[in-house]
Amino acid sequence: MTRNFSASSLILASISLVIAFTFGCGGDGQDGHNSLVSIENEPAGDNCSDGGLAVKSGLDTNGDGVLDSDEVSSTQYVCNGTSGHASLFTTTDEPAGENCINGGFLIESGMDMNDNQVLDPDEVQSSGYVCTSEGFAIRVSSVWPGEECASGGVRIETGMDTNEDGVLNDDEVEQVQYACNPSFASIEAGSGNTCALKTDGTVWCWGYNEFGQLGNGTHRFSLFPGQVSSVRQVISLSSYETSSCAVKSDGTAWCWGKNDYGQLGDGSTTERTLPVKVSSLTDALAVQTGSKHSCALKSDGTVWCWGSNDHGQLGDGSNTSKSTPVQVASLTDVASISAGSNFNCALKTDGTVWCWGSGGIGQLGDGTSEDRNTPVQVTSLTDVAYVSAGGEFCCAIKTDGNAWCWGNNLSGQLGNGSTDSTAAPEPVSSVTDLVSISGGFQHTCATKADGTLWCWGKNDSGQLGDGTNIPRMTPLKLSTIDDVASVSAGGGHTCAVKNDGSAWCWGSNHLGALGTGNDMDSNSPVQVLIQP
Repeated sequence: MTRNFSASSLILASISLVIAFTFGCGGDGQDGHNSLVSIENEPAGDNCSDGGLAVKSGLDTNGDGVLDSDEVSSTQYVCNGTSGHASLFTTTDEPAGENCINGGFLIESGMDMNDNQVLDPDEVQSSGYVCTSEGFAIRVSSVWPGEECASGGVRIETGMDTNEDGVLNDDEVEQVQYACNPSFASIEAGSGNTCALKTDGTVWCWGYNEFGQLGNGTHRFSLFPGQVSSVRQVISLSSYETSSCAVKSDGTAWCWGKNDYGQLGDGSTTERTLPVKVSSLTDALAVQTGSKHSCALKSDGTVWCWGSNDHGQLGDGSNTSKSTPVQVASLTDVASISAGSNFNCALKTDGTVWCWGSGGIGQLGDGTSEDRNTPVQVTSLTDVAYVSAGGEFCCAIKTDGNAWCWGNNLSGQLGNGSTDSTAAPEPVSSVTDLVSISGGFQHTCATKADGTLWCWGKNDSGQLGDGTNIPRMTPLKLSTIDDVASVSAGGGHTCAVKNDGSAWCWGSNHLGALGTGNDMDSNSPVQVLIQP
């Protein structure tokens, strides 16, 4: 049996396998010593330009069952891909014979040049043998996300084949190790779809896919996360209704999905089911997608937008849509940006917030209900540390940990105990010490430093995650999830990443946005599953 693995998407968790076998041709250890192998992360550098795995082997001369640094006799590297291609390696059962006296495994590695996630014969660049010692057996199997591996992975069991049947039976297992998939770093709840960034820089999407917003080259919906094709080394990710965008570590931005207003930024209005590079945009740090437009923050503190401009959401002083980026007028020293339905807000390094675009329900926070095609300062709001634009409202956290919101309040999403909309910031009731906040279509969620999660607003699909479908006009602490690192409120669902790297979603799921393998709504958090 052959197993395909990706060094960039499978075994990047640091593991050390204490296994009695030899890497390379050969069999038993010498002078009564066991041969040990360890597999460890290799950072980006001279050995692997984009990082990867270091496979070390040697004899356990001191008999402590650990491959110590002075016992390492050889090191081989399985490196992550370059030029946009993943590095794959496969393990294939090797029968007893010339290559391995007692049998073992053939390990082959190379770059996935055709991006089909399979290491084809013409892509193999290096190979080696892992040969078992006499009487030694190994069993490799996939594991679902859970306690052993937050995002799933591979279980490696070893032991002595005491009944000599050539199989590692359950009662012969002496040691179990796990090679875990990379965990989630952040998550973006859209409208019927979800995308997430993993710690290895890959992007995974699931759910609604009518316009190719899953980035997998198809229009097929998906109940499980699937990797976005040909975009890696990602540092920033955003997903809204029908399109998604990502920024890579080289400062380029890439978008996919619906493009009827040029919101993908490639100079066209052609729908894309695979990521395309945003034209003439360099040195990007972050990207945000709205309903029909997108914006990026550059390293020089300027903001650039593209797509629909019917409400002035591109901020260039006009109402003309653009299919390539244009600079937002009179806006510098920006620390972060957030895109809403047809408007945007930016947090400057001096702690002030500036918004532009649609303002019909007061979402620009300047005390009016007018559209603005250049940024205006939010009224009476300073010392801001965090900002998030929702559907037609916006929220901010000040440096004292208190939250303020403004705009549409039809479902109580401003969290002030009423359903009255406001064109100027008002304090969120009864919650303090907040560190992050996320505005959805008509609901809001925020995290505290202690890892607790608080939500309020619309709850018809269970998007507040409190186990009910009752709307809340003030923040409610969720007893159904803890140890939360980040949260994203979407259209009718919400997702969060916990500190252990696992991802959890709740709310509307009729299009598969929860990533649980089914289409049933849930009014409490359920773990996102990745098929092993």
